[in-house]
Amino acid sequence: MLIFNQVFCMATNVFLVFWRGYDAIQLRHLEKWYLLLAYGVPAIPPLVYVILDHVWAAPIMGPATVSHLKPLREISSNCIALVLDLIRF
Repeated sequence: MLIFNQVFCMATNVFLVFWRGYDAIQLRHLEKWYLLLAYGVPAIPPLVYVILDHVWAAPIMGPATVSHLKPLREISSNCIALVLDLIRF
């Protein structure tokens, strides 16, 4: 979502410059709104989760472990074998 908001702000700049004739000074006045839209709005859900995780008795976020995956050593050897097979062709 963060990238979408930044792209939206850049696209808005292009629209304002080419179709509305904004100059650098006018765009500079919009920076506070761009910062709020691109960084402030996406920061709300993580902040709410962190605050609620510390306030509630039961944790909202649990451990990020996945036990059904193969060990990293086996995954990396499979990736190396795949790359070597691709190089042979």
